[in-house]
Amino acid sequence: MPSTILRKLGSYSRKNRLYQAFRELGQVVRTIFLLRYISDRGLRQQVTACTNVVEGYNHFLDWLSEILHHSQ
Repeated sequence: MPSTILRKLGSYSRKNRLYQAFRELGQVVRTIFLLRYISDRGLRQQVTACTNVVEGYNHFLDWLSEILHHSQ
């Protein structure tokens, strides 16, 4: 049952085999992505472009918050 799986994953027990399997799977997925990132210039450019957009948005929110804070 999905509820049983979620309960077991929520225990974060290092002895839990399902938790260990998902942790290992996550490490494999991360490693594959990092290897692809290193070898694919287009992917690096895309990640950088998206990161810049998010950082720009965060700077805008900081600026807006500062403006609103000073206007009170």
